Amino acid sequence: DRFEDQVQTGPLSTGGITESWFRVRQRFNNSRDYVSLVAEAVEAFGPVAVDSCQNESITNGQVKLSDYKYVIWLDGEESVKNETFSSAERTAVTNYLNANGKMFISGSDIGFDLVGNNKAKTFFTSNLHANYVADDANSHSAVGVSGSIFAGLNFGIDDGTGGTYDVDAPDKISPGTGAKTALNYSGTGSGGAAIQYSNSTGQKLVLMGFPFETITSSSNRNAVMKAVLQFFGAGPAVPTGLSLTAGNKIHLDWKDNTDAIGGYNVYRARSSSGPFEKINSSLVKSSTYVDSTIGGGKTYYYRVTAVTTNGLESAQSSTVSGRVSTLMVNAGGGSYTDLKGNVWSADNSFNGGTASTTAYAVNGTLDDPLYSNRRYGKTFTYSFAVANGDYQLKLYFADPSFTSAGKRKFDVLAEGQTILNDFDIAASGGGKTAIVKTLNVSVQDGRLSLLFDASVDNAIISAIELI
Repeated sequence: DRFEDQVQTGPLSTGGITESWFRVRQRFNNSRDYVSLVAEAVEAFGPVAVDSCQNESITNGQVKLSDYKYVIWLDGEESVKNETFSSAERTAVTNYLNANGKMFISGSDIGFDLVGNNKAKTFFTSNLHANYVADDANSHSAVGVSGSIFAGLNFGIDDGTGGTYDVDAPDKISPGTGAKTALNYSGTGSGGAAIQYSNSTGQKLVLMGFPFETITSSSNRNAVMKAVLQFFGAGPAVPTGLSLTAGNKIHLDWKDNTDAIGGYNVYRARSSSGPFEKINSSLVKSSTYVDSTIGGGKTYYYRVTAVTTNGLESAQSSTVSGRVSTLMVNAGGGSYTDLKGNVWSADNSFNGGTASTTAYAVNGTLDDPLYSNRRYGKTFTYSFAVANGDYQLKLYFADPSFTSAGKRKFDVLAEGQTILNDFDIAASGGGKTAIVKTLNVSVQDGRLSLLFDASVDNAIISAIELI
C-alpha cells in the first residue's frame, strides 16, 4: 500500500500551516509500513524467519500461501472501498485453511465489509468462523478472556494518539461454530474483539476485529503475537504430565520434553486464571522444580513451558495447584527430613499418650522412619496454634503390631467433631503398611484441637500434617 495515497495533507510541524506533500516523511503521517511492527513482534518471540508481500502478490500467483507454515494477514482499515478480501483472496485463504493452515487475520472492517454489506457472509462465518455483530464497538481497549490464548492480557487500541492511526470503528464480532471468544472490548465499549478457532485436523485461526498494528505498546504487541504463535504450535512441544506434591515446599515434576530444548520455565499464580508470572531466574535444566518461596495457608497454581536453545518458548502446560503445609509433625519422634526434602518437626503440642519407636519394614512407603515413630495411648490430645481457616488434615498411620481387623479401634475428633469413628488401621490396609487419611477441618478459634480416644487397645498416630 505504499503506492496508495502518496499525496498527504497536514502540518509539517506541530502547530504549522497545513500543506500538501508527497508521502516521504514516513513517521510524521500514516507510515503504512506496519509489517515492520509485525516482524518486530515475531522477532521478540524468537528467531523465526519472516517474509512479507502485498496481497496482489498472492492473487497473481507470485506468492503461494501453501509455502508457509504460518500466515499473518493485515487488513488494517480496508473496507468497502478498498475491499477487505477479494474473490481471489478468499479462495486463496480458504484453500490454505482447508489444508490445515494456521492464519492470524486482523482488521477493523472485515465483518462490516463481508457481512454488513452482504459481500461474502458465508466466507466470514464458515471459513473465518466468526459472526459479525456490529460495525463500531465504541472502544479503544481490549482484555483477554479467561481460558483463551489471550487470558491475562489487557491493552489499548490506537485512538489517534498511539503512534499508528485512529481505529474509529472496530468490528464487534462473536465466535462461530467451533470457535471461542479470545478478546473482549473494554472501557466504553463491549462485545467480542477477537476469536480463536482450531479443529481436530490441525487448522488454526485467530481473527481480530481491529488491526494488530494499532495495539498501543510494543510489549503488548509482543505478548499478543507470542500467544498467537504458541497457539499455532511454534516453538517446542508443550510439557506434559505436570504433577505437584506439597509439604514444606511445593515439588513439581513433569515428563522430559522430547524436543531438543535448553530448559524449562515455571510460572505461578494465585488464581487458576492467572496472571501467571515466571518464578525461575534462569532456565530449569531438569524436569523437576522445588518452590520454597511461599508460605502456608494459600493455594498457588503452576504451569511449565519448554524453551529451545535459541529462545523459542512453548505454550504453557496444564495447570496444577497446591498449598504449602502449615504444620508437619513427626508424632512420637524427633525432627525428620523425608525423601522429598520436607522437614517434619519433632513431636510437640500433645497432652497424654506415650512416645514409642519400633524400627521395622513399613510397606507402601520409602520414608520408614516417619512411620516407625508413634504416639499411643487410651486417650491423648494435640492442640496446635494455627490461623483460622479451612484446611486439609492428613493423618499418617501404620500399625506396628496388628495385621488383622478388630485388634485396635479408636475415634479421632478434630475441633470437637468426629472425623474417624471406630477407626481400625489394619482393616483399612494399614497393618505394618503406611496409610494416610485426608480430612477437611475448619479452625475458628486459632487452635487445631485433636483427640484420639481408643475403644479397643490403644489409639496411635505416626504423623500429622495440616495443609
